Amino acid sequence: MRIFDFLRKNELEKIKQMELQLEKAKPLLAIEEDFKAKMLELKTIELKKQQLLKSKEHEFNETLRNNESSLNIVVVEKKKEIETLERKIELLENNYKQSQSVLSNLEKEINAHEAVLDVFDFGVYEPFYDFEKSETYRTELLKILENQKALIRDEKAIVCNVNWSVDGSLSKGKANSKNFMKLVLRAFNSECNSLISNVSWNSVTQIKERIEKSFELINKVAEQSAVQIQKEYLDLKLQELFLEYEFQLKEQKEREIAKTQAAKQKESDRIQRQYETAVKQLSSYQTQIEDVKLNLNTSTGSVFLLLQKKFKNLEIKIKEAIVRKEKMELLVKNSDVGYVYIASNIGSFGENIYKIGITKSLKPLSSINSLSSAVPFPFDVHGLIFSEEVTRLERELHDAFAGNKVNLTHENSTFFNVSWDLIEQKVNALGSQVTLLKTPEAKEFRETKMLQKQNKK
Repeated sequence: MRIFDFLRKNELEKIKQMELQLEKAKPLLAIEEDFKAKMLELKTIELKKQQLLKSKEHEFNETLRNNESSLNIVVVEKKKEIETLERKIELLENNYKQSQSVLSNLEKEINAHEAVLDVFDFGVYEPFYDFEKSETYRTELLKILENQKALIRDEKAIVCNVNWSVDGSLSKGKANSKNFMKLVLRAFNSECNSLISNVSWNSVTQIKERIEKSFELINKVAEQSAVQIQKEYLDLKLQELFLEYEFQLKEQKEREIAKTQAAKQKESDRIQRQYETAVKQLSSYQTQIEDVKLNLNTSTGSVFLLLQKKFKNLEIKIKEAIVRKEKMELLVKNSDVGYVYIASNIGSFGENIYKIGITKSLKPLSSINSLSSAVPFPFDVHGLIFSEEVTRLERELHDAFAGNKVNLTHENSTFFNVSWDLIEQKVNALGSQVTLLKTPEAKEFRETKMLQKQNKK
């Protein structure tokens, strides 16, 4: 019995232990059950997700098909609009070509009617008389005015081609015609005088045409009375116009020549004064050094040393004064000694614009620098060519580039639009020994450009 009791007791102990373990495992079993439930729920969600995706994919495909159909309709409509626009563009291009053709024909007509005016607009004028002096124009003008008066006196300036009668009287008709002719001629003369007195370089052709039109209009009005101003009188009026205009041109040129001559005389006087100053200065130094020599013979100590130093300084000054006097003497004896300079100013005038001028100053660079006061940036000197015939050398260079003058209407223009290579070739061809600087420093201009770039940033 005891053995069975013992075994039973052991079995009961094991059962209790297993029950204890089972109690401990219950939470784990609950978690496992919960996990299984969650997994089932997850599978359900995944299934719904797949169903929803399929549904949305179907809806998307359906919407895409509908949109594609709508887009195709829009594309077709846009293609039609493009075709319409292309036809309009083609039509506009044809209209443009036709307009260009019309414009071209109109321009040709305008050029045909205003060819002479265009020439004058550019300042080009072919003289009819081209007298050497302005006084000759005045003399010739007086002759023209006398010829006009002669035609009027001889009743050839204006005529009446019908013998009119007034109240049956030919004499009254003749007197009436004369009064009318005076009135007509006075109107024409008044118009001509007003126009001629206002003639200028850009209006001479217009004024000529206005005089001719006035002649035609007045004659057309007077034609009803059989009165006509004669062509010979019109020609004299046109001669008066051209003489007056050319007189103004010649007078202007004479003023420019007088101004140039006055400048040359002023320069000559300046050189003479500088020469006289150099002579006086040399004489003064020579007198001073003679006095120093005398004092040196009787001086000792520190006084002697000071006089000796002064003597050496005077010797240097005398040498410099002799060189200066000799240069000025050369200028006085030969007024055509000086420098031809080639300078540019890209900041003020742009690239490839060069000034070719002369200076007779002993300090040519200072003379050229004085030109910079009238322009925004200073000039850069590319070369100085010394010559005992400086005017001839300048003229040769000017003649070589005559067609490249910036101002073609001014005979004494010294600015040229020409490449540097051509200038260099011409200077070398003249045999001038000179170093030429091709690239201008243009310091202030280049610094200004850099500052402008910095200010934009």
